[in-house]
Amino acid sequence: MSPAERMMSVLARLRDAPTRVWRTEELRRGISGYEDTPTGDRNWQYDSEALRARGMIVTGISSAHAQRRTGVRYGLPIKPGNLYLSEAEHAALIEARRARGTTGIPNPLAADTSRGRPLEVIGEALRRLEEHGGWMTVGELAAQMGQRPARLLQRLRLAWCLDVDCRTVFLDALEVQGCDGDVELAPAQVRVCVVRGPDPNHPLRDTGLALLGAGAYTAEETAERLELIEDVLAGRVPGDLQLLESAKRKLLSWQRRLGENLR
Repeated sequence: MSPAERMMSVLARLRDAPTRVWRTEELRRGISGYEDTPTGDRNWQYDSEALRARGMIVTGISSAHAQRRTGVRYGLPIKPGNLYLSEAEHAALIEARRARGTTGIPNPLAADTSRGRPLEVIGEALRRLEEHGGWMTVGELAAQMGQRPARLLQRLRLAWCLDVDCRTVFLDALEVQGCDGDVELAPAQVRVCVVRGPDPNHPLRDTGLALLGAGAYTAEETAERLELIEDVLAGRVPGDLQLLESAKRKLLSWQRRLGENLR
């Protein structure tokens, strides 16, 4: 497994039990590259540091289940269903961002470390796809992200093929269409999408980045969306005031929870 695959495997396990404190050896078990060897120990040290730098995990926890500061748990607070944005609110944000003439968004898995750069690419790609809410070509997505289509497709396929504990993590959540009939498409022409959930009130719950425990907006992402909404409410950018007021209330509540989680 590559470092990105190992780190996604860890996040997928933690996501299934986000309040649980795992023993380090238990969390590593069965993930290729984390064997009980000097190489496995070194891989875990580097990967866990990269995940901790992204705020995705907390390490060094002591509990009845994990003694001598060997515990690991998910790093973000649990996002309640009523704070997920609706399909219409997501669309209003997309339209406002387009009206402002910008496509840049904060990367949900960014950190000041070179370890885990492929994970950052996957995180940004999935975030853009899930918020777009439909099919995109890899070429379109790559242009937004400043990536080469072939390399971006390679990263997306790492997520698409990710198997953890005998299940394919993104089986029903990420679709990649690489052929037109019997003809294999060039990387830029491959079509990709994140399949949204059936409830329009919270279409991104339990899909996309949420399957890695990263579905909730980071503090930087939350601030960027609130700033965009303020531009609309102040009349600097056109947009749907009612929908964006509703989105603002949810984002402010989530921002407070993120702040409380840091204390």
